[in-house]
Amino acid sequence: MAAKINMRLDKNEMPSQDPQVRNKNFLEVALGYTEEQALDGLQNTDELRRRLEQQEDAEIQLLGILLTMTERTAYTNYMRQQVAESEYGKYLLKTEIRKGTAIKESATIGQPAVLCAASSNPAKDYVALYEELKARMEGGTWH
Repeated sequence: MAAKINMRLDKNEMPSQDPQVRNKNFLEVALGYTEEQALDGLQNTDELRRRLEQQEDAEIQLLGILLTMTERTAYTNYMRQQVAESEYGKYLLKTEIRKGTAIKESATIGQPAVLCAASSNPAKDYVALYEELKARMEGGTWH
C-alpha cells in the first residue's frame, strides 16, 4: 500500500477587506497577492509537485501557469514580467483570464462563464485557454 501523501503546505492567505469596510464601498473583497506572495505560491506548488514525484516515483508534467483576474494595469504587467523572468517563466501561458463580472455571475448561478455569458471577455479567455492547452498537449510542448 502506498504511503499517504501529505499535500498540506503553508499557504499565503489572500489579503481581503474587512466585511464592515466592504459593505460601504464597491471595491473587491479579495485584494490580491503581493509579488512576494505570488512567487512564494509558485514555489510552494512546485515543491508539492516535487514531493509527489518522489513519493509516487512518477514524473508530473506541467501544462503551464495561468494568470487569472488580470487587468490592463501597470501592476498586472509588472507581475507578468516578474513571473516571466523567474524560474517559472517557461511555464507561463500566453492566455490570461481577465477580470470581469461574468466570473462573479457564473459563480452565483452555478454555470461556467462560457455558458452563461459566452460573449464576455472571461468566457472568450477560457475558450482561448482550452485551445492553448489542447495545442500544448497535442504538440508535446508541456514541461
